[in-house]
Amino acid sequence: MSATRSLKQRLHDGEIVVALRVPIEIERDALEDALGKGDYDLIYLDGQHSPWTDFRLGEFCNLAEELGLPVQMRIPHTRNTYLIGRYLDLGLGGILVPEAVEEATVKEAIAFAYYPQFGNRSVGGAARYGLKGRTTLGGRQVTPGRVEYAEWWNEQVVLGIQLESVQAISNARQLAKPGLDYVAFGPNDL
Repeated sequence: MSATRSLKQRLHDGEIVVALRVPIEIERDALEDALGKGDYDLIYLDGQHSPWTDFRLGEFCNLAEELGLPVQMRIPHTRNTYLIGRYLDLGLGGILVPEAVEEATVKEAIAFAYYPQFGNRSVGGAARYGLKGRTTLGGRQVTPGRVEYAEWWNEQVVLGIQLESVQAISNARQLAKPGLDYVAFGPNDL
């Protein structure tokens, strides 16, 4: 795993990125054991087809960050793109939007994933990914300022869409927008 380039940059450079998919209720020991069986770049959660709560998502993201990996989650539904900032405030490092078909969905996802000037995400949330341990002052942790964090975040967040219908595939050219890091395909749905 590259320490100098972000996961986002590695995706843009065409590197193969490996995700470990686990259930959100996995315990720390089991997660550490699973991570020890491979070289993973991120942890993936399926929020579309699995039950979860905000509280557990926050706990899980905190655990994953302690273990040195970001968490990406497929959100519950395409219509939940307006909640992307909320999900990210709970500690996620990336989002996958399922069943993307319309350009407006992609624009909304981008707006809520990125801070201004690129997006419209509001500032807040003590559990946000990357806040802990970013800088130290005299041996103690210092939370980065809002502008510094926003600039860093906009270079880190990983945002993807999943195309799961013939209509989505037909619209792919219009759906591929600056701000998206990848497009996934739902082969079982096609």
